[in-house]
Amino acid sequence: MNMENQRNWDELRDSTFADTTAQVIFKYLDALEKNREGMHTRWIWELLQNAHDASIDANMPLIASIEHGKGYLVFRHNGRGFSDKEITRLIHHGSTKVETDEAIGKFGSGFLTTHLLSSEIDVSGQLDTGQPFKFRLKREASSVEALRDSMNWSWEDFKHSLLSPRKEPLPNDFTTHFRYPIRDGKVDAVKCGITTLKRCAPFVIVFNPNFSSIDIKLPNETVSFKATKRASLAQVGLQEVTVSENGKENSKDKVYLLAKGKKTSVAIPLELSMDDGRVCLPVDDIPKLFLGFPLVGTENFSFPAIINSFRFSPTENRDGVFLGQNVTNPANIENQTVIEEAYDLLIKILLFVASSGYHNIHTLANIPDIREQEWLKPAWLRETIRKHLIDKIRQTPVILNEAGVARAPIKATLPLAENDTAIEVLWDLLNELKEFPQQLPRRNEAAGWCKAVKSWARIIEYEVSEFDEIVDGCKLASYVHDVSHDPSVEATTHRLSHLNDALKEEASGIDWLDLLIAFLRDNGASAVMHEYCIVPSQESFLCTLPRLHRDQGIHEELKNVANLLEWRIRCELRDIQLTSLDEEAGAGDWNNDYVIEEIIKIIQKRAEEKSDNKFMKASVNLFAWIVDQKEWNSLRGFPVFSKEGESGNMTVIELPRTTPESDIPMAPIKAWKEGLPPFQDLFLSSRILADAFFKAVPDLDVWQVLNKQGFIKTNVVINKDEHFSRFYANAPLEGNGHRTRYCQKLTGRQKVLKAREKPPVNPCREYFKPSDRTIWYRFARPKNTL
Repeated sequence: MNMENQRNWDELRDSTFADTTAQVIFKYLDALEKNREGMHTRWIWELLQNAHDASIDANMPLIASIEHGKGYLVFRHNGRGFSDKEITRLIHHGSTKVETDEAIGKFGSGFLTTHLLSSEIDVSGQLDTGQPFKFRLKREASSVEALRDSMNWSWEDFKHSLLSPRKEPLPNDFTTHFRYPIRDGKVDAVKCGITTLKRCAPFVIVFNPNFSSIDIKLPNETVSFKATKRASLAQVGLQEVTVSENGKENSKDKVYLLAKGKKTSVAIPLELSMDDGRVCLPVDDIPKLFLGFPLVGTENFSFPAIINSFRFSPTENRDGVFLGQNVTNPANIENQTVIEEAYDLLIKILLFVASSGYHNIHTLANIPDIREQEWLKPAWLRETIRKHLIDKIRQTPVILNEAGVARAPIKATLPLAENDTAIEVLWDLLNELKEFPQQLPRRNEAAGWCKAVKSWARIIEYEVSEFDEIVDGCKLASYVHDVSHDPSVEATTHRLSHLNDALKEEASGIDWLDLLIAFLRDNGASAVMHEYCIVPSQESFLCTLPRLHRDQGIHEELKNVANLLEWRIRCELRDIQLTSLDEEAGAGDWNNDYVIEEIIKIIQKRAEEKSDNKFMKASVNLFAWIVDQKEWNSLRGFPVFSKEGESGNMTVIELPRTTPESDIPMAPIKAWKEGLPPFQDLFLSSRILADAFFKAVPDLDVWQVLNKQGFIKTNVVINKDEHFSRFYANAPLEGNGHRTRYCQKLTGRQKVLKAREKPPVNPCREYFKPSDRTIWYRFARPKNTL
């Protein structure tokens, strides 16, 4: 009776355990199905974890193989056989592992995720005693009772297989074989898991030395990942791991740098460059956190390399680790210490790759943004990154210049712009200055370092330009403003020559500024030109853009004339070599017409104040230029000076403003018609243009044009018929009112010359004054005339 009661209690206990287990597994499978998309890749890592736990020792390389064909998926490994407890837990629990203080549904249930592929699995293998088995593992999840019954059925099938040994051995010395029937609705999960495996398999091998190879066989592709070399480097704690990726059509080796710490390890991928150097590669699409295997969902974790730690305490879905959430929770604290050690390992890697001359080191300094996660406290991570990573990177010599010399970012000069092309333009500008070449990163890495610093700014919520090592267009313009300043002049003066002194010998200051201004314009920083003196004038001073006018083709001779009059026009015009400013008006446009008008005003004012040599030279030169350009309208009212000015008693004459005008000055004597110059003493020199004008314009035809235009009189002969009264010949005539009997035609030797505006002091018989005229004439009387 007692024995019967004992047997009944054991059966009741076992039945209760079975019901409870079935109920918990049922809930897990239901939740798994509802979160199918989020768990699409989990199954492959649980299978590899199963293989990892079954590895024998370092002398027995572990091989894992996955094969996907039409309607099936097979996973195999060559690890040790199952213990009695492991096979029992596999059937009744969902995992071969025993997790202390952890219930099903949170940990220890990983194998259940493989039911995303199928509710039935053909399991083949052997026990650790060597005894083979082959059974079907079923988990019918339509109800708790159905699930319990299917697991009981699987248990019986397993026990039966022990009595009926497998006749066919597993291929290639594999010891465990899982075969999943794959229906059409499950294919996506298979493809997603295999895609993730191919991406992450090299890191799995790097972090898990017990894996010799991971083989993948697909209908159209076969690929094998295998560790071919593990070399310890000179720096303690660093290894270089070579993983071969062999396929049907090609084979390639990938190299990984691994840094090991007490609690964690950090790895980065490398590439062999053309010059046999090493290139650091980014890991953008790889989960950043590994617990032996990737915690899928941590691809966006804010770290530029891969962290692996077997000390991590992951979330239930193995998609993260709790960080900063509960400062009193031991698991949370442990996770934080792992991350902080990983930062130190990354600095160690940075120092090594920089000292070894690796390329693209900036990929290890470009920190991904902090993303919101249920398992992460951003404030903690932000401060931790600033303190343990960004501040240390800035103080570490990790930036290599063109000569291969490493500098700490804080002592470097990093160009900042909005795109890669603009960054290289800015790099070129800085490289032309004597001060910066040794501080600049390699040109082809400048954009990468710019992105790295931008990532720092986003993490710690700074403006990028606040970093001392950053030089953008504004800072470079400020540098030019300062370096071009002439301290020897009391007024604020900036000279192009000072900038030229700061540039390399082969560089041209004008060309360099043209590139700088184009860079500022193209990068939305044109306002800088209004603040700093970086725009060169035509007299080689640097000014702000609003102080300089745009030269609309002003002739150089006009600028010379202006300069004679002490109008330093070139100081007010920007250099015409600056093609980058063609569309910028600046202080406004100046053209020939405007400059001529202004020069004439200055000449007129100068004539009123002091008619000196500069005035005369300016008048002559401007007159000559206007005539040469045939700008006739500019001569109206133009101030010239008379012949007597050459003897020190100058008279300023304005050329006629309208045509015709009676009071037209006479041309320089050398421009008179032939035969007239000998009579020059008959005329007022104050009405004759100075000889300097003829010297500047020696072409007689031009003077004839000026005569025709009505500005100058070149013909001083008057041919006309007129009656004369008060006629004086050889002797005075008596009486008044006498006049010639006939109208006299004065021609040939009878030359009537305009002489003076007032009669001579001592008139003689040779002078007469017609009664109706106010102009005095001199008459040369021919013989036998009257």
